[in-house]
Amino acid sequence: MTTSLGRLVRTASHLRPSQLAWRFVHEARLRLNGVRPARRTWFDGEGRFALTPQGGLRAAIPGSLREMADLWRQGGVEYLALRGDRRDWTGAARPRLWRYERHYHAELVALALLGTVDSDAARLEEAKELVASWVDACPQPRGDAWEPYPVARRVLNWSLAGYLAPSLGPSLAAGIAAQVRFLSRHLEHHLLGNHLICDAAALVTGSTAVDAAGLADVGRLGAELLARELARQVLADGGYAERTAQYHALVLRDVLLAIAFSRARGVRLDRRIEESAGAMARWLAAIARENAVPYLNDAAPNATPPVHEVLSLARALQLIEGPWDSWLGRAFGLVGPGRAIGRRGDLQLVNTGWTLVRQDGHELLFEHGPIGPDEQPGHGHSDALSYELFWDGHAIVTDTGVTTYDVGPVRDFERSAPAHTTVSVEGQGPDELWASFRVGARGKVEAGGLSRTPEGVRVIEGSVRSPAGWEHRRRIVYWPGEALAVFDAVRGARGGVRSHLPLAPGCTLASDGSLTFPGGTLNLHSLRGTRDEGVESWVGEGFGRRRPRRTFAFDADREGRVAYSIVAPGRSVSIEGSSCVIRGPRGIVQVGAVG
Repeated sequence: MTTSLGRLVRTASHLRPSQLAWRFVHEARLRLNGVRPARRTWFDGEGRFALTPQGGLRAAIPGSLREMADLWRQGGVEYLALRGDRRDWTGAARPRLWRYERHYHAELVALALLGTVDSDAARLEEAKELVASWVDACPQPRGDAWEPYPVARRVLNWSLAGYLAPSLGPSLAAGIAAQVRFLSRHLEHHLLGNHLICDAAALVTGSTAVDAAGLADVGRLGAELLARELARQVLADGGYAERTAQYHALVLRDVLLAIAFSRARGVRLDRRIEESAGAMARWLAAIARENAVPYLNDAAPNATPPVHEVLSLARALQLIEGPWDSWLGRAFGLVGPGRAIGRRGDLQLVNTGWTLVRQDGHELLFEHGPIGPDEQPGHGHSDALSYELFWDGHAIVTDTGVTTYDVGPVRDFERSAPAHTTVSVEGQGPDELWASFRVGARGKVEAGGLSRTPEGVRVIEGSVRSPAGWEHRRRIVYWPGEALAVFDAVRGARGGVRSHLPLAPGCTLASDGSLTFPGGTLNLHSLRGTRDEGVESWVGEGFGRRRPRRTFAFDADREGRVAYSIVAPGRSVSIEGSSCVIRGPRGIVQVGAVG
């Protein structure tokens, strides 16, 4: 009891006082909504859809939308790799996130787009049936359907569906207006973060899509809230404060929709909104791996909007420069180009806490940022000073990612230090993680910068101090295509120190250190400490999807030190005095002060 109370106090001490007050308000509203009379007819007032597509929709339909619409026609839905009956709106036995997604109505957008582009009247009838079935099954204000976040997502999707398929507008307009009003009274000030930005974007989008009493005032409230939250949550380097590329892309897409709808209505939003969106788009373009992103912290492929679709809309809105091919951009009658996205190559995102080194198909990503913003670290993992390594385009060492938000051993592991390429002390990282999204005491991370030798060897450093009193210092010496050497030192630990190495799926490690991957063979050598035989683990390939891989670990020596190297054939790394020495066909490079 004492431990739990202390953990709760440490968690709450990082929150804003207003968050705690709004949490009580939110919980009271949920309980009140649970006992209020259910309203199946909640379209309280008239509404008129005010917009129609300004451009042509004759474009390739994203395969994901076609698959979604086809599955709906077959009587099913799928979220988190779990299929369900489209007639079941409660999902009583399903995870909470599954139940939330059930009420986003992404299928409505798919049906509207396909019905319009394919001139398929049956699809549009299915769209109307979806809405009618849901309205009957989910009376206001009961259950998951009327939690603020699903309402906000639904407003965005209903608005987009009504815009794409004008024949749906009369069926949706009054409902959008009612949900916008409901959302304006239930904003998620208790959570802040991406939820509050989604709420604000939905208020702007819904109020510009529909003409109805009071919506203009709500739209102004939403625009002010959106500008304020973006100014607070978008970092100086363009990254998103929650330090996850998944939510970065989601937030950016929501903001771009609000901008696009506002422009279509002839409304120009605060310039700060467009500047923040442009900065976020440049960040996304800079860190993207073609159409994917690094899946660090809470991030999964099937929950992250396709990068090319998000960036294409940003380009169509003239927020960044470059060619675009967006069906959504065409629907809004948009044209490019705009401002430049910036260079690729070695990249130091100081505020995000990511350093990327890229050269000739080789990539190292070093993470040295905080677990997240003080008031909302729930999507962060205990992965300070972890890294990912790609060799000649092939994944060698990767983050675990995320496959569930449900409380339990899977969620616990995926957030833990042993799931990442970093150090643990007695199995724990520097952060106090509990429940599904809670963080008590947090480690203090500091970056040591990026330097480069004349030969092209990069040296990256960082440190993290745990509230438990121990400190981890890491130095990485990286010569792209030649060698990687990792030097860890932990001081003040009162338990066993381990440095974890989760290999990517498809990589195998022999007892002699031969590391085989789809592109060839490397060599893994222990320079300090002792390597174990490895354990079976996994890497997330989406919510509900895990792919097996093997994770190894090095036990530190008596001084709390670990060092190991991954090198190409014919290369070697050694510790000579206080220096790291790399030998190979390209010569000898010596880097000092590795401890």
